[in-house]
Amino acid sequence: MTSHYDVAIVGGGPAGSAAAIRLSQAGYRVILADHRDPKHPRIGESLIPLAQSLLAQLKATQTVRAAGHLPSFGTLSAWGDPALQGKDYIYQLQSEGWQLDRQLFDQQLRQLAQEQGVLIAEHTRLDDVVQHADGFAARLYRKQQDPQAITCRWLIDAGGRPAVLSKQLGAVQQQTDQLLALYAYADSPTQTDQLASTLVEAVADGWWYSALLPSRRRLVVFLTDRDLLPSTARVCPQAFQARLAQTQHIQALLHKHAYQLDPVVRGANAASMRLDRAGGERWLAVGDAALSFDPLSSKGIGNALYTGILAAQSIVHADQMGQTDCPNYLQQVMRIFAVYQQQLQQFYQLETRWSDSVFWQRRQAQRAA
Repeated sequence: MTSHYDVAIVGGGPAGSAAAIRLSQAGYRVILADHRDPKHPRIGESLIPLAQSLLAQLKATQTVRAAGHLPSFGTLSAWGDPALQGKDYIYQLQSEGWQLDRQLFDQQLRQLAQEQGVLIAEHTRLDDVVQHADGFAARLYRKQQDPQAITCRWLIDAGGRPAVLSKQLGAVQQQTDQLLALYAYADSPTQTDQLASTLVEAVADGWWYSALLPSRRRLVVFLTDRDLLPSTARVCPQAFQARLAQTQHIQALLHKHAYQLDPVVRGANAASMRLDRAGGERWLAVGDAALSFDPLSSKGIGNALYTGILAAQSIVHADQMGQTDCPNYLQQVMRIFAVYQQQLQQFYQLETRWSDSVFWQRRQAQRAA
């Protein structure tokens, strides 16, 4: 038996849920298939104040505010200078950001989508996609269950950086750098850490950031280019701690509150990437599938919400106009990435202390180009 939907969405992160909520609000029949392993949540945890307007469009503001996410009031950074400088959200029109419990945040948005009438298919993979003139046929795969056949008029790829569905539909992923994130968690028995700002610190071969999470654990992340680290040492706890010991402010903070690093170090692709086209005939890519940002921008989750909402609106408009593609959406995604690249280059080029470092030479060469 085949089930029919107006839109099928691959991926249950913020982008997929945002698109699903807005489409359901517009009267569309939507299924969201999410196959990610909840035991391995993503590390994106910062939600800047400007994202509040996006949550309001999803009617999610009160849900997020009441859930125990930690308020965040800006960034403290040693960038271009060894001294810490503060950038406070309090001077913005919307003055409160959040350090998120990312797993909880994603669950909250999926729950809101379900309450709007979206069918949430957890632990489910969408595959065997075949395109027809009026949409797509596909199958849903879930462990220990027979495949389920579905059809849909539109597809949305919200599957994150791998962008598997978009690649299957002919898009090509373009990567502009080799940035790699190595991260570990730290626990403190004192529970005295109250720093409500993200701490950022540049070093000779990259940069670090650390954030206090709602769980009272502290996330510690090192960013450098993949080819600058031997593959055998990337997730080595001893090598990670040796690099951490070379920091000034982050190491001091950890020492002050008697933090102990978790022995497990993980790696994640943090490169800037985009698809050569974020959509085609009856399909769109949103969030990290469409364009992935350097963590320095702090725009990843905000962009996921924005592109999810914009994609939903674009599909509704295309249907109203009798169209099967969304050229304005594709152009907007290209503009977002161009502005992002310009801003990112400007910020990296503020750091000029290590002129003999390959990592920083690459960022300075971008300015010359």
